[in-house]
Amino acid sequence: MSRCVRTLGGVAFALAQDGADESAIARAPRGRESARAQLARLLGAHETILIEARPLAGACAWTGDDGSNDLIVSQVVHINELHS
Repeated sequence: MSRCVRTLGGVAFALAQDGADESAIARAPRGRESARAQLARLLGAHETILIEARPLAGACAWTGDDGSNDLIVSQVVHINELHS
């Protein structure tokens, strides 16, 4: 996968921490938190993904990239909507 990312001009992350640092989804706090707070954070993460994915799917549809649109809608949007 990292070879494909580099071929397309991206930067492959070597460590999980690198990916977490670039994420728009905040990391869980250290220590304990209530179940309500955990669920609220989880819901927020799903909503963040949907905010990013919906316009991306629309852009793919607009440019005629039906394969990418189908992938984003079926594997990202629908699944995150279901979990939300």
